[in-house]
Amino acid sequence: MAFALVFILGSFVVYFELTQPAYENLQKTIGERNGYNKFLAEQKPAVNNVLKLIDNYTGDSAGNLRNALSATLPLGPDLSSSLVQLEGLVRLSGLSLQNITPEVNRSALIPSTKPLVKPVGTLTFRVAFTGSYNQVKDFFSRIENNVLLMEIRSANLQPLGAKAGVDLFTGTAEVVSYYQQM
Repeated sequence: MAFALVFILGSFVVYFELTQPAYENLQKTIGERNGYNKFLAEQKPAVNNVLKLIDNYTGDSAGNLRNALSATLPLGPDLSSSLVQLEGLVRLSGLSLQNITPEVNRSALIPSTKPLVKPVGTLTFRVAFTGSYNQVKDFFSRIENNVLLMEIRSANLQPLGAKAGVDLFTGTAEVVSYYQQM
């Protein structure tokens, strides 16, 4: 009977001194592992997006990205490309183009405040056109959504004729195209 009592007391000592702390450590380790797995699952899409961006700048598709950026902000003043795009936007809008006058002498550099960013230059064009209000609105919208970075600095619209209800305007717009200095 004494032997059974010692055996029962020994089993309590083993349970409370060895088994229960080991079980608590196991539960704590399982909780940490589950937390790490959850964190990994939450961060995996962000890591994949960053890896895709890095691949865009360094991989085989880097040339496509460079070409797209060059179309938006060309390296150097590309007067002919800007002129062709502007004329195409006028024609696509349905406006009747009177003339486009490039003002190359007004091209200027916009200085950069950051040492690694090159200055941006501008080319100014004066566009004279005739068309309806909706065509003029469509032209301005196309300038805003064009691939080549352009903006309208000023615009002047005058109704063509004195008749009421006639939706025909003549106008001029000063359009600025941007490029990056090499």
